[in-house]
Amino acid sequence: MKRVSVIIPAYNAASKIDETIASVLDNISAEDELLIIDDCSSDETQGVVEKWLGSQVRYHCLQKNSGGPATPRNVGINLAEGEFISIFDSDDLMYAGKLDIAVNVLSSQPDLGLVFSDFHVIDEDSVVVEEYFLSKYDFIKKIKSNIQKNHCVIRCPQGLQQLAKANFIGTSGVMIRKSVLDECGTFDDELLNGDDYDLWLRISRRYSIAFIDRPLHGYRVGHQSISKAGAVRLGPSKIRVLKKQLRDPINNEFSLDIKRWISKNYALMAREFLYDGAKKLSIKNSLTSIKYFPNYEAFKILAMTIAGINLVNALKIVRDRAKNFMKKTSV
Repeated sequence: MKRVSVIIPAYNAASKIDETIASVLDNISAEDELLIIDDCSSDETQGVVEKWLGSQVRYHCLQKNSGGPATPRNVGINLAEGEFISIFDSDDLMYAGKLDIAVNVLSSQPDLGLVFSDFHVIDEDSVVVEEYFLSKYDFIKKIKSNIQKNHCVIRCPQGLQQLAKANFIGTSGVMIRKSVLDECGTFDDELLNGDDYDLWLRISRRYSIAFIDRPLHGYRVGHQSISKAGAVRLGPSKIRVLKKQLRDPINNEFSLDIKRWISKNYALMAREFLYDGAKKLSIKNSLTSIKYFPNYEAFKILAMTIAGINLVNALKIVRDRAKNFMKKTSV
């Protein structure tokens, strides 16, 4: 058995995958392998990848585009020979020491299901535009005081509780035991998006997880990747992930946090439907958002849909002018 299988799902990734592969190969040892799973790209992805193929680098192309990252990720997992699985996006950059550090943490604590690390945000030119991205999350700020030997263990079910508040796990920062995937299942390939979050939730229900307090990859923004699309296309998958959690909530706080996220996704879809001129769908999604968790955004979209965007904007102007007038007359 190999040590680590790094899996890169790719779709029309020719412009960035060369740099990504080079960064991964700078990290792998003789015990590791890299699998590139092409989701039926229509660009030169295969041609770029072919020059890297060898005993440690394998390429597999799907016969039909799957429409999302879950299927190529699962194909890679099924082909993987490693004890540990590292999923890595085709436009991200792996930083020095990532694989060794993650393996050391998992090997030293057999009860861990997965580890994840901090990361930097990079632009199209691979320049860092935001450092230590996860430091903005309140929970990550809190646990940083408990860091020992570069990582902090998040005991089960605390990880699940906190993931209901926010998905603070970046896919390219994750390493998972393959045995854990055998037990918890792989990515849900019926989801167009949110398949990674769904898997983190499933794993954190059964296992403790660990945060590595070091940026071990660069997350690229601005590039057209395998998982980009609008709220109307991706929202249903995200909502499906969240609704599954309501079947077995661990407590009332968990349930409320999940409902907030469901409500937010319905509101995002309602807004997109509004600006696309689909008023009935906008009203339906606004009302559903309010049902799960009453919120200002959904009420505003509902009002804009029923009364018309121009009327609502005009009323806002009148309101603001009235406020200014009242301020002046009160002086």
